Amino acid sequence: MVRIADIVTIAAELSGVSRQEIMSKSRVARVVRVRNACYMIARESGKSYPAIGRALGRDHSTIIHGLSKAIITAHEEPRYRAFLKRLRTAVSNVQPFAGDRISPTVELPKPSVIVPAPPARRAVKARNDFSGCDTDKSEASMATGSSDFLAALKAAQSNIERAA
Repeated sequence: MVRIADIVTIAAELSGVSRQEIMSKSRVARVVRVRNACYMIARESGKSYPAIGRALGRDHSTIIHGLSKAIITAHEEPRYRAFLKRLRTAVSNVQPFAGDRISPTVELPKPSVIVPAPPARRAVKARNDFSGCDTDKSEASMATGSSDFLAALKAAQSNIERAA
């Protein structure tokens, strides 16, 4: 199974356009034609429009439009058809990446003792509402707390001034 990155690399080698240019936002005609050819070959390889778009940094609708442009250009220009043919041939000869090859499966040893998972902890509901408490008392305690904090702050400031 060929990857989209392989298609882009092969297209860059065959066309003389760099991979960075193919991946860029450039609208230069020679770059756009190679990019559209990548769309076409990737789609023929069974890749979806969203997958091609993610690989090339585009939206799936851009891939659909570029693919239709590639088809039209291939019907009109024999040189573009020849380029597509060379690209298809090169892509069909690509060997799969080492990680993509099917390797013999290795069975991992099974543990002799299965340790059960710890029991789930009971969720504790946060108590951030003031339902059931007397609002007059809570406002009074907030005022007292604020005045206590203010007094402590003034004492600390006077201690700093005396030390200096």
